[in-house]
Amino acid sequence: MSAFEPEPAYWARLDLPASEADRAEDLAGLFRQLRVPAAVRHSQSEGGTFALVPLDDDGSPLEVVDTYGPELQWSRLDQDRLISGLNRLAGRGSTLAGERIEQLDDEPGVEAVLETAPVGSGHVDAIVWTTHEKPGVLEALAARFDMSFAAVDAGEMGLALTVHDPADRDRALTGGVWAMTDGIAMWRVGEETSAAFIHRRHAVVMTWRRPWLRVDPSKPGQVDHNGATVSAMLSDLVLDEADPAAWVERFRLDQERSAHLRALFRRGPHAAALHDLCAILRIHPSALLLLSNDEESYADRIVITARSLRQQFRDEMRAEVEAAAPEPSSFRRRHPRLWLALSAVVILGLVVFAATGWSDGRLTAWIPGLVALIWSASLVIDGSVRRARRGNSPHPAPARDGHDR
Repeated sequence: MSAFEPEPAYWARLDLPASEADRAEDLAGLFRQLRVPAAVRHSQSEGGTFALVPLDDDGSPLEVVDTYGPELQWSRLDQDRLISGLNRLAGRGSTLAGERIEQLDDEPGVEAVLETAPVGSGHVDAIVWTTHEKPGVLEALAARFDMSFAAVDAGEMGLALTVHDPADRDRALTGGVWAMTDGIAMWRVGEETSAAFIHRRHAVVMTWRRPWLRVDPSKPGQVDHNGATVSAMLSDLVLDEADPAAWVERFRLDQERSAHLRALFRRGPHAAALHDLCAILRIHPSALLLLSNDEESYADRIVITARSLRQQFRDEMRAEVEAAAPEPSSFRRRHPRLWLALSAVVILGLVVFAATGWSDGRLTAWIPGLVALIWSASLVIDGSVRRARRGNSPHPAPARDGHDR
């Protein structure tokens, strides 16, 4: 192939307008018609229907030349043909490598222009992860990420956690709070389910999605100047089966369970994927109860609210001080109401005595009045301290059923 002829420099993503409808077969059919090699997939977690297509150094899509012979030849695709085909298939708004493909008008031969447009992304319907971390660490994580967690007992896996506020689901996934608990995370986006854990500082992710559709318009046996076929290019570009090696090592799977895991990874999206995964990895089924978003199915959950390490340290110090120096078991502590009544009688007597002495001209009459004032102030201060101690207890009762008490 001549150096001046176009050839694939990289593969770019082309997205149809965001939609739940699966248009992968239609898009693959369009690329077959245009003779554009492509890997096509519909994935709700990745924003809808999209394809990977070859571009040259100038960013122009390429087609395979319809010719016989052993040599694979490329040509730049007429963008008007691509745009009109995409518009017929899905309407305006398709994007190529993050830029919207638009036509200025309907006149033939008008050059296409590119405008910046974001690529759509899926919304997390539910997320749950497991952890062996202690409540104090989880409270500190909640403070760091400004969210609360709902938790249930997960047996040998420790706790199963999800976000208390559904609005935090996306942030819990993209923010990586699950990755800081050294457990396994599972989430749903529509019919697609995913599972992930951290292995040697890297996220290992498995998502059950619909398989790739490969479009190969070349003739049998045609190769490029490197000896590669279109089929080999597409195989290198996309892999349908996840590598179970990291899963086997992380969960110490024997040969039988490893075989079951590999078979599970080859399956497409199905409702029982995470149930089967939990059975293989021996994860307690309570984690899946949180993933169902059915509040009645995990009524025994507790809510872990945010509490920073500084707050925890202050509360623990207060508890230690109070434990080391408990309040004295005096008469006024044992009988606070009787002590208040007696104090009121004594204070009233001192006030009367001071007023009588002052009217008789005794200079020392101010002394019982001062004693009455100090006694009254001590009663007010003592009541405030007792109320503050009750309100700042370092171990409040956990809230249940998703409501703080």
